[in-house]
Amino acid sequence: MEKNSRPLEITVPEEKSKLRLDKFISESIVTLSRSQVSKLISDGRILINTLPGKPSLLVRAGDKIEINLPEESPLDLSKKISLDIVYEDKDILVINKPAMISVHPGAGKKVYTVVDALKEYTKDLSSGFAPDRPGIVHRLDNETSGLLLIAKNDGAQSNLQQQFKEHQVGRTYFAFCYGRPKTQEGKIESYLIRNPSNRKKRMSLRHPNTKQIIRPQDHMLNSTIDISTGKKAISHFRVNTFFSEALSLLELNLETGRTHQIRIHLSEMGH
Repeated sequence: MEKNSRPLEITVPEEKSKLRLDKFISESIVTLSRSQVSKLISDGRILINTLPGKPSLLVRAGDKIEINLPEESPLDLSKKISLDIVYEDKDILVINKPAMISVHPGAGKKVYTVVDALKEYTKDLSSGFAPDRPGIVHRLDNETSGLLLIAKNDGAQSNLQQQFKEHQVGRTYFAFCYGRPKTQEGKIESYLIRNPSNRKKRMSLRHPNTKQIIRPQDHMLNSTIDISTGKKAISHFRVNTFFSEALSLLELNLETGRTHQIRIHLSEMGH
């Protein structure tokens, strides 16, 4: 297996003693998530005192850790875009993101993202939520098109984050859906958890017997479901255009911005 010519070397300080190996490394290298660290360990790319490590191993003060990161693959430019700038001033950018491009890099294949286009356009970007997400305040799914607010400095980032937190920023989406909702408008409220059958998908928390949507505190203990991760998701919908029994265009306003929230709520309504 190829390795970088200069592996990263870390010595465990006294205050980090007795942390799990995967937790210690993810805290020491903020660009690596716990899952990414676990993958590096399973691939034999992380050694502790010259021996292969295990994610659950407790580190001790003075331990020598060697991390051999894989060589970065070249950036895939097949989805390269030019920014469609709707508004710009000294603090923010508003861009129109096309569908089928990710906002920021993710795990796996290194593809061109909105962040790459932003970095080519300007050096004036906030520090973002992480080093690989400069300027990013919120996100849209890969498949979703629409307006993105971009912070050009940390002051704007903090201000926009606070506005999102206090629901001072409205988010309206338009979505085509199969079928016709039973009501012209309505509110969908649930708590989203990971689907125990498919960790990449999410679902609303439901009572194990009645299948009714419930809150985490109402859930009867079920060892197969981690209810502690339940996050409230609230969507308001209104039928904008009714085309046929097979297709409707909905206008949705979100009180929360959970991953795949609209898709989950509409699919669980039967659309």
